[in-house]
Amino acid sequence: MKTIEMKKPIEFAVIQSGYAVFGVGETEQDALEDAASNMEDEFGRVGGMNANEVGGLLKPLFNHVDGDFILMESDHDHFDSYMENQGGFVSVEGAWFKE
Repeated sequence: MKTIEMKKPIEFAVIQSGYAVFGVGETEQDALEDAASNMEDEFGRVGGMNANEVGGLLKPLFNHVDGDFILMESDHDHFDSYMENQGGFVSVEGAWFKE
């Protein structure tokens, strides 16, 4: 049986709308930094972006289209769906954690 390292719950996620979760964290900054470590820069280098550059890609949550990068809070109606479908995350008593 897998042991889950219980840290602080995930409160924010950087998501490419309609596709995937790129970064998560307890704070907005944590999620941006995590996403920066997983995203490719303009030269194709994974981890080649910084949190400010990722923040510059974000579109407003209320006014975006599929493919846009958004920052979603854990109380959003679609948050659970993204976390479930992404894999690598587990829900414990209504809170999400990395597996």
